[in-house]
Amino acid sequence: MFSFFNESGRKENESSIIQPSTLIRPDLNLFDERSGSKICLSPNKRLAAVTDNFGRIILFDLQNMIAVRIWKGYRKAEIGWITVNENERIHKIDNENERNSKDNPKRAFFLIFYVPKRGILEIWPAQTGPRVTAFNVGKNCRLIHLDFTMFGLNYLVLKNIKKSMSNHHEFENYFQQSRCFLFNYEKAQIFTINIPFLCSFTDRNDKKARDVHVLKDLKLLFKKDDSNLETSKLLEKVIKLLLMLKTAEIRRESIEQLIKLANDCELIIFSLEKLRDHLLEMLKNNQLDFENKLIVQMCSRIIQLCHYYSDVQKQFQDNSLNEQFQRIVDESKNPPEINDLNEKLDKWSGSDLVRLLSLIAFRQSVLKPNVSNPNNSFSLKIGEFLNYFTLYYNHLFKHNQEDEMYEKLPIEVILMKEENKKSENNQGGENMPYPFLDTQSIQLERLSIFLFWSTFIGDQENIDRLLSDVCLSPSNLLLLLFNAWLNCSASNFWPCWPSFYRSFTLIIDLIVENAKISNQKQQSSSNRITSLDFSTLDLDDLHLSSSWTSILMMIYQSNNIPSTLIAIQVIKVLIARMKSDRKLSNDNADAKDADEINEDLSAKADTDNPFFNSDNEWETLHFDEENLSFLAKQLEDLFLLDLLLKSVSKDSNETNDDRKSSSSASSKNKDSISLSFILTNGPGIVSEIVARWAVHHNIEPDLLLDSKHCSESSKQDDSMAEKDLHEKFEFLIEILMQKHGIECAAIAAYKLEHLNAQSTLIEVLDHVRRCFPNCLDSDILLINCFWELLLQWNTEPLLKTKELSRALTYLVKVSSSVLRHNIASMSWRLFVQKRFATLCGLIEKMGKKPKDRISRKELEMDENDLESFCEFCTNLIDFMIRTSACSETDAVPLFTIDDWWQSFNSLSFNSSSIQTQNIQSLSSWPSNAPLALIAMHQKTANIDLLIEYYHLSQCIQFAVIFSLRNVRPFALFSSTVRGYFFQESLQSFIIDQQENAKGVALSSDPVLYESRMKFLSNVIVGIIQTLPINNVKG
Repeated sequence: MFSFFNESGRKENESSIIQPSTLIRPDLNLFDERSGSKICLSPNKRLAAVTDNFGRIILFDLQNMIAVRIWKGYRKAEIGWITVNENERIHKIDNENERNSKDNPKRAFFLIFYVPKRGILEIWPAQTGPRVTAFNVGKNCRLIHLDFTMFGLNYLVLKNIKKSMSNHHEFENYFQQSRCFLFNYEKAQIFTINIPFLCSFTDRNDKKARDVHVLKDLKLLFKKDDSNLETSKLLEKVIKLLLMLKTAEIRRESIEQLIKLANDCELIIFSLEKLRDHLLEMLKNNQLDFENKLIVQMCSRIIQLCHYYSDVQKQFQDNSLNEQFQRIVDESKNPPEINDLNEKLDKWSGSDLVRLLSLIAFRQSVLKPNVSNPNNSFSLKIGEFLNYFTLYYNHLFKHNQEDEMYEKLPIEVILMKEENKKSENNQGGENMPYPFLDTQSIQLERLSIFLFWSTFIGDQENIDRLLSDVCLSPSNLLLLLFNAWLNCSASNFWPCWPSFYRSFTLIIDLIVENAKISNQKQQSSSNRITSLDFSTLDLDDLHLSSSWTSILMMIYQSNNIPSTLIAIQVIKVLIARMKSDRKLSNDNADAKDADEINEDLSAKADTDNPFFNSDNEWETLHFDEENLSFLAKQLEDLFLLDLLLKSVSKDSNETNDDRKSSSSASSKNKDSISLSFILTNGPGIVSEIVARWAVHHNIEPDLLLDSKHCSESSKQDDSMAEKDLHEKFEFLIEILMQKHGIECAAIAAYKLEHLNAQSTLIEVLDHVRRCFPNCLDSDILLINCFWELLLQWNTEPLLKTKELSRALTYLVKVSSSVLRHNIASMSWRLFVQKRFATLCGLIEKMGKKPKDRISRKELEMDENDLESFCEFCTNLIDFMIRTSACSETDAVPLFTIDDWWQSFNSLSFNSSSIQTQNIQSLSSWPSNAPLALIAMHQKTANIDLLIEYYHLSQCIQFAVIFSLRNVRPFALFSSTVRGYFFQESLQSFIIDQQENAKGVALSSDPVLYESRMKFLSNVIVGIIQTLPINNVKG
């Protein structure tokens, strides 16, 4: 049966006829006798490498049908292709971060030639370029080229495999890219061939592209998390990559990346020194262009800064700075020898020195000693440190405009440079009488303290290193010196004063010397060494030099008042020294021929010395003594005010839970005062911040009264009572120690200490009152305390309900009836009236006291706080009624401005102009107007309207206290009176005379009479229900 099928199959095969082959003429051939032995296609199927019997390798372009390259002398060579992706190394090193890279990266093709007769392996770029490299591998090898995938794989199978593999590049390596291996069959070894992508850039025009890939390798070197990599190996790799760079642009970018990524200062120094030496060798051979010369100077600047940074870090690490600082603190506890200290300070004025020492001693006696070392808080990393400076310039620095400089190059601070440009652009502004008040502060505290902290505590060589080794710009160094001084606590220790003054004079002398040298050589202003211009130091001059503008700005905006006092004293000594030098030069000029020598001296003074290069006299050139003395007087007043605000510590007096809220912390931060803050906010700011301080620390109102409001007998009684109280406390401590032990005696001792602190507080407050007699008048201070308490309650009524009861205790102590009445009416309109109207509306709508949920939502108060709120409203209205008659008869108190603001141009209000305008609306007043001045110009509230408000508040208070039901408070008043409730003004209240006369006879309006009687009976019932049962029976 099976033979039948076999025979039929055999017959079909026998019947098939084999057709002869068809000759196909080649489209690409060479007209010679050579014959190709092997064809190897490129992975993209566009190129083909062919070996022939003549020992040549020919590369064909299959698309254009031309021979691209021919290699000779490669008989019996084995060839293959390798595909290299641009991001191949990136994905091998950091696959997680680069997973979302390009889907079609750049590719490069390389030809691999292995010649067995010569035992050499060569790598060539595909179409153009020289040989990449060659290896001697021996004659016993075979080149294995894999240009195919596994048998049986089609498109659908490959697509499924690609989806199953998580890494796309792994799929390309195994199934799409051509790979070559070298097999040594003698040693049984297989070698892989890896080619960097940058080897494809072999042309001169490809230098930048090649450097870009070197830069990527440098970034990957620091991003790779390899803890086992030693510093020496890392340094070798960094140096190797830096020396491979060819273009100046990529060299600059690689240096910036090295600064950013490397946290090792020594690594940066060694690598950049190698790069600089390499570039200098090229410079000797005249192979360095202009851009690369700029790179050499950039490397030198970084090396200068890194050496200084390394020295400072060593001081931090060996704890020498901490030991020096501790010695300074111990030495400052003892009073100094005035003569010795005066010699170190170059003979300051004796009175000024003694006054400064007494102020610092008084501050230390009042405040608790707080010694903090800023070394740790202001430490910088090397990258942060270098980012502060300008490291690259677009021009070469030359010595004497001839020789190029590659060592000890001048360095500038970036933010200082930008600030100078801003000041130059602002020069000539019309409406800028004080530019230092409007310019932004220079944020260089960390850098300045990092540079100068060691100088302040006694390191004499630090300033020399900054000037000679680091070569910082003297003007920038001066700004950094003041910035560091004004932002650290060194001024609290008198041993630091000579170090600051010595550094200041050294920098100033260097600036003068540089200016003389530059002027003598008559160089153009663009090529001069940067120096300060002291010729424009007049306060009224708009064209202040940029550097001194910044110094003045820092002094005016500094919160460190003791440091500003020392800084102003240093400037005063400088001006005095300049005057003496000017006088000495004039005396020498008079000793010579007046006609000839005087002209030479005047010309020399105009050209040589930067202090005297103006045509006007000395008094118009500088801060004169009046301006400096006035500024020093302001700072002394501010010193005492700052001492007052810090005299009571938070943890000693705060016992209430509400003191621990965030608002208290924020109010404390607001009281960081500075000279510009006081001047720009007007005379009302002093009373505001002192009132905020008094309220924050729960200062009693009686302590805020000045001598005007206390009689002599009361003063004597208070002093005698205080002495008796001290004696009683000391006697009590002795008894408690004998009977009850240490704990009870410690409590009494704490109370005695609190009493001593209270007497010290009164003493400091008296000193501040002498500085600000008008701003800190008792009445002004008390009304500001009252206003501050209501302001805090209005901000957080749920947490600050207790402040309402405290507020009236301050207002009652005010002596002026006008101020008492007007401030009470202002507070009612601004803080109380809106919530009181909401509460009346809720009771009118609900007929009872609102529940806690509604009270929190509508009134922002707790249900339990409604009773105290109603009591405050009733007491406040009663207070306005009692002071209404006196406010109409008493004279309006005079509001005078202290000397602080008399000559200040930015004062935005004038008392005389306000009196003519007769401003009544609170919103129309300027923001910096004093509260007392606003209160003086308010009209007296209508007493009839206040009486109606009082009746309404009593009704609401009864309804809240006794929890009355079915209460309609507005129904207890006539429609005419209801129309005047809760208006913006308290002055307009007009009622018909007949209605007013009938108001006594309630029978004229039976509905009103009935509602009032019903409400009265409900109140009586509520009162009786609150009484104890025993009392009712009795």
